[in-house]
Amino acid sequence: MKSRLLGIAVVLVALAVIINALALESAEITNKVSIDVVGNAAALIGITAATGVQDPDVTVTDTNKQAVITLPALKGAQAASQYVFDAAFAIKNNSGDTVDISIDPITPAGGVGVTFEVSTLPLANPFAGLAPGEEAWVKMTVTVAEGAGSVSLPTTNFKVHANR
Repeated sequence: MKSRLLGIAVVLVALAVIINALALESAEITNKVSIDVVGNAAALIGITAATGVQDPDVTVTDTNKQAVITLPALKGAQAASQYVFDAAFAIKNNSGDTVDISIDPITPAGGVGVTFEVSTLPLANPFAGLAPGEEAWVKMTVTVAEGAGSVSLPTTNFKVHANR
């Protein structure tokens, strides 16, 4: 008799669990979150002037919490030319993790394209990750296509990727 009652109790408990599971259609969890918007140099991955090695033909400013990179030397770029800025700017890792950095090239617009190469000093060393607090320098190459007429590199965004 006891085993029969125990069997019925087990079946009723299992049935109650199944009914509860089927009755749940949705659940909502509310958590608080806060995001601090900081200036570019203080961001987890910040873009700044390259400390001590900044190319004099490139200006890096922090405007409206964004890095603005200006190339005053390219006010008169020639067709079929390439302009190389060895330390155009720096990327600083303000996070607590070592990250790999890559930057998407800017695809040619009107015959002008830009590529980036991330390195640590000396610039000939291959780049193998950016430790917390470390800074990497970015070599920027601007290529003006042959036959390009009066072109200018428009104000554009580029993407920096940081992966752990």
